[in-house]
Amino acid sequence: MSHFPRRLWSKYVREITDSAAEDIFSYGNIQGLPALREAIAGYLYRVKGMACSMDQIVITSGTSEGILLLASTLSDRFHTVYTEEPTIGFVGDIFQRLNYTIHPVEVDHQGMQIHRIEHNFPAGMIVLTPSHQYPTGSILSIQRRQMAIALAEKAGHYIIEDDYDSEFRHKGGPVPPLQLLAPSKVIYAGTFSKTLSPALRIGFLVVPPELIEPVIRTKTELNLTTSGIMQSALARFILDGHFDRHIHKMRAIYKRKRVYIAEQCRRLFGDRVELLGDEAGMHVQLHFKQDAYGPMDWHNMEGLGVRLSSFEDYAVLKGRSPGKVVLGYGNLTEREIAEGLRRIQQFTESWRRI
Repeated sequence: MSHFPRRLWSKYVREITDSAAEDIFSYGNIQGLPALREAIAGYLYRVKGMACSMDQIVITSGTSEGILLLASTLSDRFHTVYTEEPTIGFVGDIFQRLNYTIHPVEVDHQGMQIHRIEHNFPAGMIVLTPSHQYPTGSILSIQRRQMAIALAEKAGHYIIEDDYDSEFRHKGGPVPPLQLLAPSKVIYAGTFSKTLSPALRIGFLVVPPELIEPVIRTKTELNLTTSGIMQSALARFILDGHFDRHIHKMRAIYKRKRVYIAEQCRRLFGDRVELLGDEAGMHVQLHFKQDAYGPMDWHNMEGLGVRLSSFEDYAVLKGRSPGKVVLGYGNLTEREIAEGLRRIQQFTESWRRI
């Protein structure tokens, strides 16, 4: 957050509030500011190869609102959702509140195990984070991507692709969006919370043409709008090239932190800990090997001033991920990372099997 371009952003907001038309202070277009939708469409084509019309883009107040909007829109068509296991908590919470049947599908080092969704299972939505899964950090393999598309086309599913941090790829080439394989079956969800700031509360959906009308109708009924001032500032920020430059800068910063974490883990834990899922994003998985450590109660780490999330915190199916924790490093300095890992070592030493 210390790298957020405050002065530049303040300049855009000040100019907009001083000189924009009066309607900038109204509720605005329910689908989102046309200038921002056009800027996002251009960015997606330029950077990710996605050819979509600005008319397919719906501005949201983040990914959680986008998923709520889709769950509400499709609730008369589907009653089932297939979620990654483990995964971030709000996904299941949203669908549960809308009375969907939730089928958790386990994730391994190649992403969601798509083969566990049988062809005769009820049609519904499949929620995937193919570019960098949370909390495992795994990337959906090309074989499973193709399997997911084939399944959606044959069984009538829609896939929600949550692409929340794919801009920060640290190893190999960029991972193309799943949406490119089947634009009529994949609903792409993006957010600026990870690339710029969660305080902006701006995300977006790229919706297949046949779903645009019901999605906008639902958004209107729920009165879900996003600040026109923030949208206008973001549109200018993108069109003037500052967003691309910011991503380039932050990618280098996160990559340096990732390398630093790997070095510190090797120094402190040796081969007793496996670092996984570090190819992209702002989090890594630490797997404390069970032949070296006993079962640990990670919540006790708070006594040392470190708050950790174990995989159990994100799991519906408990007891399947012993010794696995997720470390988010996006808003930490290297000094804070080193001190946090030192305290983790201090804690885990008491559980170590000598």
